Amino acid sequence: MNVPYTLTLQSRLTEQVLLESFIEEACEYFNIGNTYFGHILLSLTEAFHNAVIHGNNSNPLKNVIIELHNTRKGLLFSVIDEGAGFNPDDIPDPTNPDNVGENIIGRGLFTIRSLADEVLFSKNGRAINISFFVSSMNLELSEIRAKELSNYLKPVYIKSRKEL
Repeated sequence: MNVPYTLTLQSRLTEQVLLESFIEEACEYFNIGNTYFGHILLSLTEAFHNAVIHGNNSNPLKNVIIELHNTRKGLLFSVIDEGAGFNPDDIPDPTNPDNVGENIIGRGLFTIRSLADEVLFSKNGRAINISFFVSSMNLELSEIRAKELSNYLKPVYIKSRKEL
């Protein structure tokens, strides 16, 4: 997989299967575990649905573009539609009891914000940039493993130095 990577999908919900294959390939390539895989899969499918339904008004002649970038912190996915855009601050909090009704909106964005490490909007709300700080987890884990290995080998090293 060449990174950065761009996937262009038609604005049809049936294209979700191609998005899922892309996510599986990306997570396999970057050796992403099951927990983050689930977060990435759900976040991107929610963002894709929002782009198709709300951004592009289900117009099959429009596209949804998915971009993947490997950053210093981890993986950055951008989901970009061809709609008019929106102001994310205008979307009500679906957990607020005052916003309860038949047409609760904002659940998808709430889900994405809950699962991702960072969510930013650009292009006047036509793009959602979703970050997962997976490399920092790997760095932390590798530092722990290096310390454990060092502690394990320290007595062996001291013993072998005495034998010289």
